Parts: sequence; C-alpha cells; structure tokens
Amino acid sequence: MRLLDGIEGIEVVGGCADLPQLEAAVGRERPGVVLTDIRMPPTGTDEGIRAAAWLHDQHPTVGVVVLSQHVNPEYAVRLLGTGTGRRAYLLKERVSDVGELATASWAL
Repeated sequence: MRLLDGIEGIEVVGGCADLPQLEAAVGRERPGVVLTDIRMPPTGTDEGIRAAAWLHDQHPTVGVVVLSQHVNPEYAVRLLGTGTGRRAYLLKERVSDVGELATASWAL
C-alpha cells in the first residue's frame, strides 16, 4: 500500500489480510476501487476472483483490480467472463510501474 501513498487522486482507506476482512472493509469503508491479489488467505487459491464476483453482485459500483504473478487465462475468463465493467487484471510485474497501477485504478 505504501506504493500508492502520495499518488494524487488515490486515498488508501484500508488493508486486509484475507477475503473475510476484505468483505467487511468494503461494507464499512465503501471504497471506489479494491486492489487485491488473485491469491490470498484463507486458501491461497482464487480469493481475488471470488472477491471480484462478490463485488460485482453486492457492490457493483466498486471497481476491482486483481493482481496476479502469472498470466492465467482461466482466471482472466472467470474475472471478465460476465463483463469487463469496473474490473481489471494486472500482472504484479506492472505494479512496479506506479503509473500503470494508477491508470488501471482510475479507469475503473
């Protein structure tokens, strides 16, 4: 999250260790965009994709940027299969380019 500190137009409102915390934080903070890893606790498998689906159903105005270590067509299809609105899939290697991350967030 420190990567996002100081970027004009972006305010970090919280950090979450797992999917249940993310769901609670979204309900509490009402962010414009959620930045999540594709894999996070509790299972370390596809929580980021599940978070995006949950956001689409429960909080459709909240955008989501899902970060992944590798290009995985299955994950991309699951993330974007019901539409691309308010969703982005970004490789972690692109996160080092703060401008790329900010652009993905602002586009949502």
